Amino acid sequence: MSLTLEKIFEAKNRIAPYTTRTPLIRLEKLDEYLGCQVYLKAECMQITGAFKLRGAVNKIRMLTPEQLSCGIVAASSGNHGKAVAYTAKKLGAKATIVMPYTAPAIKVNAIKELGAEVVQCETSERFDVAERICREKNATMVPPYNDEEIMAGQGTAGIEILERRLYKLKRDLAIDLTIINGENSAVGNGVNRASYQRLIRLGADVVTGGNHSFQQKGCTSLYDEAETLLRPANFPEGVSGRGSCIVDVFPVKIAVISLMGTVGLEALDNPFFCVDKLIEEADTPNIFVDFHAEATSEKKAMGQYLAGRVTGVFGTHTHVQTADETILGGHTAYITDVGMTGPELSVLGVDTEIAIQKMKYHCPVTFKISENPAFINAVAVEFDEKLGKANKIERIIMR
Repeated sequence: MSLTLEKIFEAKNRIAPYTTRTPLIRLEKLDEYLGCQVYLKAECMQITGAFKLRGAVNKIRMLTPEQLSCGIVAASSGNHGKAVAYTAKKLGAKATIVMPYTAPAIKVNAIKELGAEVVQCETSERFDVAERICREKNATMVPPYNDEEIMAGQGTAGIEILERRLYKLKRDLAIDLTIINGENSAVGNGVNRASYQRLIRLGADVVTGGNHSFQQKGCTSLYDEAETLLRPANFPEGVSGRGSCIVDVFPVKIAVISLMGTVGLEALDNPFFCVDKLIEEADTPNIFVDFHAEATSEKKAMGQYLAGRVTGVFGTHTHVQTADETILGGHTAYITDVGMTGPELSVLGVDTEIAIQKMKYHCPVTFKISENPAFINAVAVEFDEKLGKANKIERIIMR
């Protein structure tokens, strides 16, 4: 079983016509009690009254017409069965739901009203009975859990939470332009067409890159096509894509430059000479630079070099947000590293135990993304669009 973020996003599109986007509710009283922000995803307002509909729709919509014609079977005490019955009715398939004798009559009747056949038995026998019916009818079992398609569907609730919080963040701070470094947005690392489009849907205006920009097979054509997908500008001449772009946020034009450091990374063209040329070409005083670099010294040097010449210099790559945000020379917003958006309790996004094994024993391991809750690291900058001068930079950590 290999459930990926890509599959959850595919599920989100697949289930959209048959489910509803449920509200995310802030529980401020619990905030005070627990000392953190608490949100409730109100899946009780889903069409069938529970989150189980998400998984059932995704699983059933992936069945072939032949499989649907033979019918579907589920074992459930209520919520999953109702979700399967609802989906089957929508898709014109026959559903059989195996329920225990102890199931509440209101749930049994609700499933029958959706046109499904209900077979009742002892609680301990329901899965055995369901499997027997599948064999007899050549039907397909739709399990309530431990199934990749079911879990991908359930995971769409998390995608909605992420989208809602990002849009809320943009709304609360009155954000006009969002720049997201897309390194490692694809499964593995780098960026691909699906991960780029996902970031755009989530609210990115420009997606910048770094040392893994071309890690994904077949991504070179994407860099040529997508005007707001940037790879570092100091890649050698002739490389696919572009290292800068101008975004028209009417009536303001904003230039975004992607650069990569050379200390401890690949020996690309000198980023200092490269940025000089790009600043000269920029037809706007509003210039933001994503400097993707390993060494703090190189990031600090770039910040001081560009002080007073650009609106902001933001370090990326090292995953840990630094607490040195400042306005250099009274003009340029600067931070050594914006940080990482991903699993907070991890080793730079990797499952902690796997990372420890690698460092402890120095043996080959297969890295796996941590499944712990994610947080958002970012910075927000206020600037004078006529002068290209930053007035304020604020670090953001959103859990």
